[in-house]
Amino acid sequence: MKGSIIGLAVALTALRAFTCAGAELRPRSILVLDQSEARGPFYYQLFSGLREVVTKDAKPHTTLYAENLDLSRFKGAAYEQSLQRFLKEKYQDRPIGVVVTVGAATLELALRWRDELWPETPVVFALVDEMDFARLKPPPDVTGTIVKLGLADSIAVARALVPKLKTIAVVGDQWDRQVIFRNWKDELPTAAAGLNVVEIIGQTMREIRSRVAELPEDSVILYSGVYSDGEGTFYPPSFALGLIAEKASRPIVVAAETFLSPGGIGGYVLVPSLIGTDAARQALRILDGDQASNTPATATGGVKPIFNWMQMQRWKVSQSDLPAGSEIRFREPTFWEQYRWQSIAIGAVILVQAVLIAMMLHERRKRQVAEVDSRHRTSELAHVSRQATAGELSASIAHELNSRWGQFSPILKPPS
Repeated sequence: MKGSIIGLAVALTALRAFTCAGAELRPRSILVLDQSEARGPFYYQLFSGLREVVTKDAKPHTTLYAENLDLSRFKGAAYEQSLQRFLKEKYQDRPIGVVVTVGAATLELALRWRDELWPETPVVFALVDEMDFARLKPPPDVTGTIVKLGLADSIAVARALVPKLKTIAVVGDQWDRQVIFRNWKDELPTAAAGLNVVEIIGQTMREIRSRVAELPEDSVILYSGVYSDGEGTFYPPSFALGLIAEKASRPIVVAAETFLSPGGIGGYVLVPSLIGTDAARQALRILDGDQASNTPATATGGVKPIFNWMQMQRWKVSQSDLPAGSEIRFREPTFWEQYRWQSIAIGAVILVQAVLIAMMLHERRKRQVAEVDSRHRTSELAHVSRQATAGELSASIAHELNSRWGQFSPILKPPS
């Protein structure tokens, strides 16, 4: 029995050593496959968050590769085959330790190409929602973060913004061209039950701008993403939102942080930098020796209720109407917040001036009192001096009279 236990311990130790050795032999490199094109601000921020974590990692340097597959503008079997050939030729001499996929469409392609391009290489996915995760059913050595952000969350925000909500206008490209919110189509019947749904989907930018300008007061716009004007011009969906917001007659609920500044009022939004951070940390753990199969997929923390203060003012939405814990962006600072130190400096100058003026007035008052006292004393001295002079003059006159009287008294004395 004792020998069996010792044998088992030796076997476990050997297995652990073999596993660690395998982890150490894993190439310290990450290939990021992004379903977007390079110009979009959302994916730029996502990659920036990922790169920052990898760059700051204390372990040996990790090589970071990135490819933008541009699946929002190009589709079809021929295009996918060309991407596969390109990646195979480009990275045939570059060993990859972990493949990171961004978006459900990219994960689907990576799973399809994996045996040929990256056999036995673990995959970490990001920006995949619950419905796509259930549909793709990735194998055990594929892990990542699941986005829990359904259409129902955006509609809940719409109801909070417009208490008497009756209509939602869903604005975006054709559902099959959506790379993040394409599952909203399947959620509409349930999530929007009891509401009038206006689908402004797959139309030209001119048609979209015309229709959003004529919506009734009891409606809200839900924006998924527009990637082109429908007439041959392509652009990031955040740019398209800015064009739509110029004409929109109702608030626009959005589900991405990068849709706030172009004119979205906000909602439960995807924060791309946090999503990239989650993906980078999971990839680094695998490079450090963790097994992807022992790291189950978890919900991302990159979804937060964030709102645009300027749009709130435009549509007269109070902060008390928003979901608990909401963050407010683009709030105009108060005068005190904007000019705090200038105000303190001006106040200090005014205070010093007031003190100096008070001291000067006090000194002036003291001088006035001293002058009055001096004039009073001078007057008294003058009065005393006049009295003394009068007394001396009276005495001198009396003496003179007495002297004169003594001279004339024998003459004037009557005879006896």
